[in-house]
Amino acid sequence: MGKSYSVDLRLRVLSALDGGLSKMQAHKTFTISRSTIDDWLALRKETGHVQVLPKRAGKKGLHEHEAFEGFVVRHQHSTLEQMRGA
Repeated sequence: MGKSYSVDLRLRVLSALDGGLSKMQAHKTFTISRSTIDDWLALRKETGHVQVLPKRAGKKGLHEHEAFEGFVVRHQHSTLEQMRGA
């Protein structure tokens, strides 16, 4: 899981980009990865904001789902093609 940055920093970085700073310059100036900057730009485009999204409480991982565990046990020696037909 990546580092969570403050909304204030996110807004400062995006404001700098909107003002003409390149992504590479923003990356070096704010020591933020280019992929993080791209994520923030995409989030702003999709949602209109760059708020820190709350984590989904109670969401289980695949290893916690009984149905998946049963599938793994039943198909532990199966090929992908055999599982597709299951």
